[in-house]
Amino acid sequence: MLMNNDEKIYFVDKFLEVYLSNGLGSLPKSEIDTLVFHLLMSSTEFRGKSNYELASQFKIPESRIRTLRLNSALKYEEINSKAVLSRIVERLVNSEQFTEFESGKICVFRSNVTPDSAGTRHPIPIEVGT
Repeated sequence: MLMNNDEKIYFVDKFLEVYLSNGLGSLPKSEIDTLVFHLLMSSTEFRGKSNYELASQFKIPESRIRTLRLNSALKYEEINSKAVLSRIVERLVNSEQFTEFESGKICVFRSNVTPDSAGTRHPIPIEVGT
């Protein structure tokens, strides 16, 4: 079972609301795919699944899942800029490949920057709240 009855009702109501908002047939296929993906992700069946799991279930490449996630978030979700920035900083710190953390600052190095003649890479400092 993909959805319970309440989720089905919500899906149909929201789908028709968006689909008919500019007239029957005016929504491009890519927008319909994004809308359907967004509505499916709000159901208990798909919420929290990885890109790999969704790609397998929908029989599409993971890259398409990533694109649908991005487009869905941009179009239908409120963006919390502090949460997004927090996740970016967390990923930078955890990656350790192009970052160093010291004295309350994260130093970010671009991957294609070569060290100067003394062998020093020049970071872009990012202040981290204390």
